[in-house]
Amino acid sequence: GFGGISSGTITEMNGHPSSITMLQIPRIFGIFFNSQSSPVLSEKAVREAIAHALNRDAIASPQHSDQRLAVEGPMPWLYGGALVRPYDPGRARSLLKDAEWTDHDGDGIREKVAKKKEITSTTTLSFTLTTSDWPELVMVAETARDMLKQIGIAVEIEKRPFSDLEAEVIKPRNYEMLLFGHVYGYEPDPFAFWHSSQTKYPGLNITSYTNKEADALLEEARRTIDPAARSERLRAF
Repeated sequence: GFGGISSGTITEMNGHPSSITMLQIPRIFGIFFNSQSSPVLSEKAVREAIAHALNRDAIASPQHSDQRLAVEGPMPWLYGGALVRPYDPGRARSLLKDAEWTDHDGDGIREKVAKKKEITSTTTLSFTLTTSDWPELVMVAETARDMLKQIGIAVEIEKRPFSDLEAEVIKPRNYEMLLFGHVYGYEPDPFAFWHSSQTKYPGLNITSYTNKEADALLEEARRTIDPAARSERLRAF
């Protein structure tokens, strides 16, 4: 994922800028998986390989934009430390190999061959990555596509106007991988994005993530008025 930064200029009385202040804002973009649309994404090894193959620092580098920060997790301002799954394409390749994803035909894209009785079926490791037609998100999608190709995953990019994205993709959960954003308010609350009650539209749990422990922590965080206790619950979440 990567987060946004807002820039503002402090001016003097004569109108000349005296300094520029950069403020982090709670806007997180990432690639979301929909294992219901793509059974291959239900494989943990595939999801972990994708995570290891994406170089967040490169995506957020000043070469692309000075208004991005590489982040890990849905609420990075609550915790610090190393990335849970750091950039490691070698590890990504090993995970896929161990899960029997191999480039059998030498075209650079991995496949898995399965045999059931006398029937042989081949599944190609390929996905459609849907995103907005906003140029910056398209550029990020293209960068992610190129990184995933390096480990043998084929990605086709689908660009949608925002109106179509909401009505035809997000509402019906009609995507395999989605590059999109979560925007948090003044008091950041991930409930709408991750609680199991929000998996159906108009809820914003677009990955259909369901976990009873996570639900309980999100509910407790909402009920408490103690800021320290709230942060503790959200860190645990």
